[in-house]
Amino acid sequence: MKTISIKLTGAVAQVVGKKVIILELDDNATYAAMIHKLANLFPGLIGMIIDFDGKTMLSSNMFLVNGQDFVMHGMWNQAPKDGDTLLLVSPITGG
Repeated sequence: MKTISIKLTGAVAQVVGKKVIILELDDNATYAAMIHKLANLFPGLIGMIIDFDGKTMLSSNMFLVNGQDFVMHGMWNQAPKDGDTLLLVSPITGG
């Protein structure tokens, strides 16, 4: 298992009810699997930042990984690493 932290701001944090989500994922889980888990845990995010397929983000949304690299549309088959901290960057969050 790996643990990922996702930092949220703005309207997304309000919908979720917190500014940080801690997710436990299988060792081989991709960003698509992580997004799918978020969609199941927080269905209010579907159509807001998560596409209606429940496995990808709407194209204007991305993650900043550990303050260094962006993961965005078309990169969801990549895998986050254990301990990664992701910041959601979205027009809805003001970023």
